[in-house]
Amino acid sequence: MTVVLVHGLPETAAVWDPLRSVLLVATHAVALPGFGVPRPAGFSGTKDGYAERSWVVDVAELFHPSARWAQHIRDLQPAGLGEQILATRRTADPSDPQSTAARLAGAGVPFDLARQIGAAHDETMSGSILDFCRSAVPNVGRDW
Repeated sequence: MTVVLVHGLPETAAVWDPLRSVLLVATHAVALPGFGVPRPAGFSGTKDGYAERSWVVDVAELFHPSARWAQHIRDLQPAGLGEQILATRRTADPSDPQSTAARLAGAGVPFDLARQIGAAHDETMSGSILDFCRSAVPNVGRDW
């Protein structure tokens, strides 16, 4: 049996490394397009584009018709504001509370790993986050 692990955002497959090191079964950590790996040519980065490649979700409540994104996701959806927020997170020093690394560490990711993932937060990842979040308004399940 192989356990398949799929990361969220703004993460990379590396978020699973600590768990993979203690599991006693074979594992495979999927690297979603745009999150530490290139986006294939023509890949939309929308919720539909990702759904064509994976189907695992850790926030199933978002499929309820009345679901509402958390405020930090709604803040990313307006054009311009989302780019500004992610540029700040991407370029801030890892010790800055606004940085991707610090935000991940604040959510429980070990700081060394959070720094590694934060270092992978580039413009491609920011674009992937924005494409996904903006394709799922007001929530993921609205048009599914």
